[in-house]
Amino acid sequence: SPSPTSTATVVPTPAPAPAGRYGDDAAEIQYSSGWTVWTGAGPDGGSAHRSSQTGAEARFAFHGSKIALISAKGPEEGIGEVLIDATPQPEAVLYGAGTLEWQQEVAYPVSPGDHVITVRVSGSRAMNSGGYDVVIDGFVVDPTPTATAIPTSTPTATALPVPTDTPVPQPSPTATLGPPVPGYIEGVVRLQARGDHSGVVVTAGSHQSTTASAGSYSLSVPPGSYRVTASYQGYLIANRDKVVVGAADSVVLPPLKLLSGNLVDSGSSAGLVDEADRAFLEEHFGPRVSEDPSGHATLADLTADGRVDLFDLVALTSNWGKQGKDYRW
Repeated sequence: SPSPTSTATVVPTPAPAPAGRYGDDAAEIQYSSGWTVWTGAGPDGGSAHRSSQTGAEARFAFHGSKIALISAKGPEEGIGEVLIDATPQPEAVLYGAGTLEWQQEVAYPVSPGDHVITVRVSGSRAMNSGGYDVVIDGFVVDPTPTATAIPTSTPTATALPVPTDTPVPQPSPTATLGPPVPGYIEGVVRLQARGDHSGVVVTAGSHQSTTASAGSYSLSVPPGSYRVTASYQGYLIANRDKVVVGAADSVVLPPLKLLSGNLVDSGSSAGLVDEADRAFLEEHFGPRVSEDPSGHATLADLTADGRVDLFDLVALTSNWGKQGKDYRW
């Protein structure tokens, strides 16, 4: 099957575009390198931009209350990462069985105002997809709702005699503080021997987030100092201590690769890749994951290729003797 190509170069984003429909060739959409133009029947306006180059981006600045990516779904389509104002959104999974279907809408509501949406080729795909293509057929911006002023009548005051009184001192009002402005912990966590890195749980105190298919995450936390933990079933846990986040800060942690093989995470084998893990893998060696009613083969399938085989054993033994408690990033 095809593999995604190298990383692209991003270009600046122009001023926000007002509500309306914008085709893929609109001047307001800024493309990095790595995109090609497809023409023919199907896309809106007769053309669409498409790319399978990992990291290729399209940026569109807009003013509105909702943004919709117009794309296509088909058997060769991959997964697009979507960010709004640099915050990850649900991915655009563009795989669809059968023929290519154009003008498919993926919508994202936003708070009314100025925003920037970024669509990025993730280099990942759904299990049955034959390619990594991300298609941009255009964008649709919904307008910001306009508030209607309701006229009010002005009452006519009747003058009354004002008695003279001795003023009574009043206590000064006490200001009420609102909630602290949050900061963000961001980065990328990848799973060893896998192409899909989604589902890693990243925690900081009582706050948590999960990674997208390309491994990216963004965690909103109050200002403070945190121990950040990344975990995924069958993998060794990783920790990073004393991550200090200030109000409105964005702290980007170094990239991390979780190590596989911790299949039996209890007793003396907890947090350790050892003989118990190897025995568990060999017990489920051979059959397709879908043929195992117990579901244990899914855990033993460390490479996530649908079968427990030699590649999974190699991944496990490469981490033999390693422990999660010694694993930092």
